[in-house]
Amino acid sequence: MLIRRRVSDDLHGLAIWLFHRDGRPKRNLSTSECEKACGLRVFIRSAVCNYLRAQLWHECAGLTVKIPCPGDRVFYFPQGHLKQVEEITTQDGLDHIPIHGLPSKILCKVVDAQLKAHSKTDEVYAKITLLPYFEHEGPNFFRTVPLNIPSRSFRKILTPTDVSKVGACGLPARDVERTFRPLDMSQDPASQDIVAKDLHGSTWHFKHTCRRRQKRHTLVKGWGNFVRQKKLHAGDACIFLRWQTETYVGICRAVRLHRPPRATMQHRVLSDAYLSINAGTPFTVYYYPWTSASPFVVAYDEVVESLQVNYSRGMCFEVQFDDEKPHHVLKTFTGIIISKEDVDPVKWPQSEWQCLRVTWDPRACGDGLPERVCPWHIRCLGLAAPHQQSLVSVYQEGFMPNIRHLPFSTTNGQGNGNRTLTLPDINAPSSSSQEQPRDKKDGRRVKLFGVYIG
Repeated sequence: MLIRRRVSDDLHGLAIWLFHRDGRPKRNLSTSECEKACGLRVFIRSAVCNYLRAQLWHECAGLTVKIPCPGDRVFYFPQGHLKQVEEITTQDGLDHIPIHGLPSKILCKVVDAQLKAHSKTDEVYAKITLLPYFEHEGPNFFRTVPLNIPSRSFRKILTPTDVSKVGACGLPARDVERTFRPLDMSQDPASQDIVAKDLHGSTWHFKHTCRRRQKRHTLVKGWGNFVRQKKLHAGDACIFLRWQTETYVGICRAVRLHRPPRATMQHRVLSDAYLSINAGTPFTVYYYPWTSASPFVVAYDEVVESLQVNYSRGMCFEVQFDDEKPHHVLKTFTGIIISKEDVDPVKWPQSEWQCLRVTWDPRACGDGLPERVCPWHIRCLGLAAPHQQSLVSVYQEGFMPNIRHLPFSTTNGQGNGNRTLTLPDINAPSSSSQEQPRDKKDGRRVKLFGVYIG
């Protein structure tokens, strides 16, 4: 994506060199050259708009969400796919869906990946087309939109007043001044028109005003219609993103609206993959980041590297989740591995998907953190305490009192590249490894795999 960003900057510079602000060519070009230049201008504008839309999609989906690009090699986990369907349909189990003898993970090549949003709720999802892949040679790069938020963007958590019949939305002054075009403060009130596009390409018109004495920024004209059309409620977040003259607006809902698929679609969840493997043809999956299930399409390199570690009872780890703050940052949580065991040893034996049972540091985490995680989601730090010491006593004496950093540890941000370990086999979970009490000392909400927890 760094390459994409540089290309977009170069295209923008080329457009400035070729065209005036009104779109007329600057240079003395022939008719054919002028036509080519105008075609290039359309291409540049389309490329920039697609890039901005992708950035907005990822901000709505969450900073930890990764979507592969065409050509990437990935592992498809049918077990995780079923878990997502279970979350969407709000059913406790889908044991009636046949698994067709599929393995726990399937190596695939990404044929296509489209970033989409639901037409009625604006909830984001990805449409990914996969082709079963049987070659293991060659490097692979999991190219995604960077996890950093663009400098000219901000999110506004809507209050009851913002979604009331008043038809106005108060905006944080610091974020507005950093993102929107500057106002002419010689006028009172200062105002400007904002034309923003959503993820569907629809255009929304707002009037941005600011009174010179109070310095209170407000969206007035057009905001009430936006609230009614999008059916916004208090607690929802509006994300504004701007680059040059292009402005985009996205929605991240506080309460997810589940849309149960048809029964026939449930039965086709794994049958399509089964038929594709036998016929060597592509199949399509849909990934909804707002479900609590872990991603089931994972980069090949991430899975392979995580499987080089011999996970042991008592190993400490850290993981990053989305933190619900106006500026949207990643928050790091720490925990200890209790055991490594299959979620469903009958249907999915020796599956790595959510195979690690963990317990979390009770001093920092809120309610709702998962009891199981996937190995490629965490970063191991080392062994906490001697194995004779129970996890309860570890917490009583202080979390991770004596971490023995292992060769693959990257706590200093550098790492030495050695990821091969020889650790004891994981012991069976003891009675002391039951759920530990959790203290809710941090009032902020945290988003895990697209879902708010705590």
